[in-house]
Amino acid sequence: MSKPITLPPSHSEPNDKLLTEKEAAPIIGLSVRTLQQRRYLALPPRFVRLPRTRSIRYRLSDLRSYVEQGVVDFD
Repeated sequence: MSKPITLPPSHSEPNDKLLTEKEAAPIIGLSVRTLQQRRYLALPPRFVRLPRTRSIRYRLSDLRSYVEQGVVDFD
């Protein structure tokens, strides 16, 4: 059984805070390696490559959007 996904409260942090892949992975319940594979395959979630570096960051708002896309309503 997987752990429940808990997103940081939106009121305590800016929605566009930039997170490292190590910070982003547990927020959406994926491993760092899975995030790396998804980037390579051009799959969501969206990410930011910092200019003139190899650094990758994820916007908190993009992670929230990614999780929201998976919500299933039973209406």
